[in-house]
Parts: sequence; C-alpha cells; structure tokens
Amino acid sequence: MKILGENIDRLCTVDMRLEGQSRGIMDHFLMAAVEKVGGPVALSAAERIMTEVKRGDVVALTTGAFDTRYLPFGETDGPPGVAALARIISYGLHAKPLLLGEKETLGPVEACLKVTGLMVRDPEDAMIAPYTAMVEIYPPGEEEGQAKAREIMDRFKPKAIIAAEKIGPNKNGILHSSTGIQCSAPYARIHHLFDLAREQKVLTIGIGDNGNEIGYGTIADTVRQHKPYGDVCQCECKGGIADTTVVDVIIPANISNWGAYGVEACLAALLKDPDLMHGPEMERRMVEASVKAGACDGAFGMLRLMVDGLPMEFHMSFVHLLQAMVQNKFKVRKRDF
Repeated sequence: MKILGENIDRLCTVDMRLEGQSRGIMDHFLMAAVEKVGGPVALSAAERIMTEVKRGDVVALTTGAFDTRYLPFGETDGPPGVAALARIISYGLHAKPLLLGEKETLGPVEACLKVTGLMVRDPEDAMIAPYTAMVEIYPPGEEEGQAKAREIMDRFKPKAIIAAEKIGPNKNGILHSSTGIQCSAPYARIHHLFDLAREQKVLTIGIGDNGNEIGYGTIADTVRQHKPYGDVCQCECKGGIADTTVVDVIIPANISNWGAYGVEACLAALLKDPDLMHGPEMERRMVEASVKAGACDGAFGMLRLMVDGLPMEFHMSFVHLLQAMVQNKFKVRKRDF
C-alpha cells in the first residue's frame, strides 16, 4: 500500500499550474507534510479514517472559497472534492456525511452531492436512511463560529472533520486569497471547529493547494518560506496568507479537488473495491452541476467547465489515472499470447 500511496501523492501534486500561479511550491509542501505523518499523506488520512469511523458515525466536511466581488457562490475547486469524499464515506464506510459551509457556498455542494447519488436530507431522516448526506449552514463571525463548533460537536459527535479548499486565518486572524489580498466575504470561522475537534482528540484533515487553507498551520513555516505572500501579504495586516490551523494530516495538492480524490482512491484501495471511486463522467457532471449552481473557475472568475484554469478534460483524465492506479493494485497480470 505504501507504494500506491506514494504514487497517489505524486500524482496529486504534479505541478500543472498556469504561469503566475505560484509554480514550484508543491514539492516543498508535500515533503513537509510527509515528514509530519511519516509516510504518504493521502494514505495516512485514509488509514486514520478507516480506524476512527464506523458504521453510522458522522463525518463532517467543509469547503467554500468565495469572495463577494469575484466568486459570490464559491469556485469549482472544492465542491466536487467533498462530494466525492461524502460518496465513499456513505457507500464504502456506511457513515453519515455532514456538509458544512456558508449559505452562499452550499448550493454548488448540494448540486455535486446529488450527482454522486446521495440524497440531501434533514439530520433526523439522514441518520436512519442509507445513501444520504446532511447539509448545515455555518454562520460567519468569531463568536458565532465558536458557538457553532460546540453545537456541531455536541449534536453530531463527528469522528472526523475534513476541510478541502477552505480558507483559514493567518497569525493575525485575517483570511486571505492566495494572492495575498484580504478576503471580503463574510466567511464562516470554521477553523474553530477544527480547534475544538483537536482538543477532543477527533481526527482532523486539511486539503489545500496554496497554503492559505485550513490545515496548513501544520506546516506554516514551509508556507511562509516558499509561497509568495506566505509571510507578508498585500493587505495592511502584513501577516502573510499562511493558515494557522493545525490538523492531524495536511494533504497538499496541485488542485484541492485532486487531494480529496487522492484520499478517495486510498479509501477504495483499503476497502479493496475500486468501484467505490467516482469516474471521469461523474467528474464532468459534478463540475457542470457546480457551475450551474453558480460556482466559478477560480483562476478567472468565469462560469465555465474548468477548475483552477484547467479544462475539464484534464480533470477527467486525472480521475481516470487514479482509477487505473487503484484497479491495477488488485489485478493479476495474465498472459495474452
């Protein structure tokens, strides 16, 4: 499994960024993340999930990088990633996914969940019905964020908390875009949920692509050293974009969706069922559904079938490669001559 995990990490961190998008940082992020857990990061996250999460348990997931000026309903990076994880958590582990986010960003998330075949139900119904997910608005504001964190932990008692493409605060408590600009959106301060989960010894996982996302506090020094604006941002706070939220496993990825798919692939491998992974056609349909719900390509802020500036065919091919890697783990080669 270790070899598969290492190859999945490599694939998820292949640098395919557009010029001007901080090329060359992924190797640094990955090396630091691997050092923290002592092995492949996507595999480490999947192994921890398998250990901690049992049938009927709740797993909380969050995403939503948005800006009222340019990305009013978020972007196409994030919703497909958490939806794919919700699918395998439901289908493979028979656990209950709980999706959290701002009211502005949950539309694309719900659209992606439906593409995966998961019904979105009220918590009371979801806890007894199979193949369902729950969705909860997480309010903006510091005090509100702390109160909601306590409510989530008390009400749902999640066994794991996962963030993918969810911006976290810098050392001054300010949220920034990847280009060092202070975020204008009324963000949910959901990092409080991760802090509380850590206090209660609940598994926490962060997935991100630029160092400003929840979880990168685990390797914040690496972000400050290698990411443009990591140490000093462009706004008045001058605190850099590096997130300060510490998690059990941080998963760097060239695109955050890819990191989520890497965990999905490792879970499918550990469950010995490659069919639990979503395929290229579902990938296209998820991105299409998120765009119809208002999510934009994060690179250009346009409603089109792209994620972080890369065309749909790239993402479909990426998913296909992941599928092949997991399928080949269980194939015995037979002579065809």
